[in-house]
Amino acid sequence: MGVWDEIRELWPHASREAGDPLPNPGGAVIHEVLDPRFLRDRLGEVRELGPGEIPDQVYGEMFERLEQDEASPVSGADPEGGKQAYLPRSPAISLLQSTLTDCFISRLDDLVRPLPPGNDSYADFVLKEFEDVLRKFGPCDPGWVESVIAKGLSQLRHRPRFVDGQAPDVDVADDARIVVVGDWGTGLTWAQAVGREMARQVAAAKDEGREVHVLHLGDVYYSGWREEYRSRFLPYWPVRSADEGVGSWALNGNHDMYSGGHGYFGYLLREPRFARQNESSYFCLQNDHWQLLGLDSAYEDNDLAGDQGDWVADKQRASERRTMLLTHHQPHTAFVKRKRPPMLDRLEKAFAIRPADAWLWGHEHLCCVYQPRTFLGIDFASCIGHGGVPVLLDEHQGLPAEVKWRATEHQMIYGHPWQLFGFAVLDLAGPDIDVVYHDQNGGAPVHRERIE
Repeated sequence: MGVWDEIRELWPHASREAGDPLPNPGGAVIHEVLDPRFLRDRLGEVRELGPGEIPDQVYGEMFERLEQDEASPVSGADPEGGKQAYLPRSPAISLLQSTLTDCFISRLDDLVRPLPPGNDSYADFVLKEFEDVLRKFGPCDPGWVESVIAKGLSQLRHRPRFVDGQAPDVDVADDARIVVVGDWGTGLTWAQAVGREMARQVAAAKDEGREVHVLHLGDVYYSGWREEYRSRFLPYWPVRSADEGVGSWALNGNHDMYSGGHGYFGYLLREPRFARQNESSYFCLQNDHWQLLGLDSAYEDNDLAGDQGDWVADKQRASERRTMLLTHHQPHTAFVKRKRPPMLDRLEKAFAIRPADAWLWGHEHLCCVYQPRTFLGIDFASCIGHGGVPVLLDEHQGLPAEVKWRATEHQMIYGHPWQLFGFAVLDLAGPDIDVVYHDQNGGAPVHRERIE
């Protein structure tokens, strides 16, 4: 994202009438906190002026990670993951991003006061004032910033107990619709557009008399604080009320766990719209033909905590239903080098009974479909992780041989192709499933598949 994208984020606030309340300022994403260099500079100030609540070892690890990531050829990109918004897989740095964003948002009302005399460009005025905030940190002194990060790291060490034994088995119709989105919890304008398009798909299913559910594959940014669910996730979730008769489901992601998972387990899963999940981070949606098993791959990173592996094996043993797995983390990728994820070891017993028929995941901020039986004998595998994170497409990157299709819809912004956000719709059709991929703009689907 560039500075003009940030102005677009601020513009709804800037265009309000004087004295009007700010419309959900907590949902804004500040461009500078996606820049490793900016984060490193601010972290230096916090370390110098803070009360010393963060151990030197943790500071050292944070600086080392930021210096490595700063070497990316594109500002805000992870050198390993490519040209995308900087959302590191580091709890401490994600907490720094969360805390700095709160600091800036607390000054947003000052930033959007009427344009002073003598200023011809509102954009130039906002940028100048924004730079002042970055320099002064508004009301947020380094001691406060350090204490909030330390609290988050403490919560990570004292995370909620993993809950086994209450995963719900929920019967769904043979022709139910399941709307699936991943890595959506940024609250960005494009992510809000995805939310509206998902709501249209929900409404269309209800008009047809179909049962409908919406499922998030995990990650609310930056750190899964309760406030981030309140400001970036729930206001734009396509199910507005628990009384709509639409099921809401949310898997756990690594960013949900970066503050210990307290926001996910203690807040989101207790929100009335997600009551069917029974406060369990894994669950089963089933009918006569299919069992869709949502698993928690984030409580233990890229692994399956508790008895999930045995639970899947029991499901495979007890029923001849076809099986679809849904996780946040990828079991396989053709785009970056990864070690074999530990969760595959947990599933060996289940796969010895029979392989899953399909697997959907997020985590990687892209959307693709793999060739059949690329790994583990799975017929249909798809990454749906492009719900809310900005990614700059590489126009020169070819399609890996094992990938059947990848979403490349984009918008050119100052000469650069930014990937559009999107989601998928699963329409159950007896023993088959139609998988239809949509982007944030609506209109005709961008791709279709059928699981037979």
